[in-house]
Amino acid sequence: MSYDPLVPTGTIPLRQDYLNLQQNAGALDTIFGIDHTPFSTGTAISGYHSVVHLVPASNPPATSNAGQVYCETVSDVFATDTQLFYQTAGGIKILMTRNLLPVNDDNNSYSFLPGGALIQWGFKTASSTSISSVVFPKAFKAGTKPIISISLETTRTGDTAVIQGNPAPTNTGFSLRISTGSGGTMKFLHWIAIGQ
Repeated sequence: MSYDPLVPTGTIPLRQDYLNLQQNAGALDTIFGIDHTPFSTGTAISGYHSVVHLVPASNPPATSNAGQVYCETVSDVFATDTQLFYQTAGGIKILMTRNLLPVNDDNNSYSFLPGGALIQWGFKTASSTSISSVVFPKAFKAGTKPIISISLETTRTGDTAVIQGNPAPTNTGFSLRISTGSGGTMKFLHWIAIGQ
């Protein structure tokens, strides 16, 4: 069943053209039913989206008094693929996704925030006798340095952990040194890094 845009013709009386009109109505129900709940279901959700397919658009113009969601093919640190954007009525473009699948495991994890920020966190067992290295699960954008915070898990007074300035943190990781205040050498460290 296909839709015929030439029906009704205007030259054939509707009492004779009604079968063609019914065919068009059925075709429209099928066409509108793609990615939607068909109108013919007669339920409260008739016409609602079941899935949304977005054809990539590149910098669509802002729409006065309305925001818009669209996808665009872009290349980031991880891959070239379609990503989801929200654009405000004022034309502010906000990246909503990244080309990576978030990972959450026991030692090292990462995800992204709207706007494109990459957030990574992890756990490290470190010794107070040497400099320990942390390698990020995903490299941040080349030429950038993330904001890093560390927290030492200890019950001893005087235990401290510092991020080393030499070697300086990079987009792929950082080094740290732990000072033990009152005995013991192995310490447990939690870290978090945010960047692009």
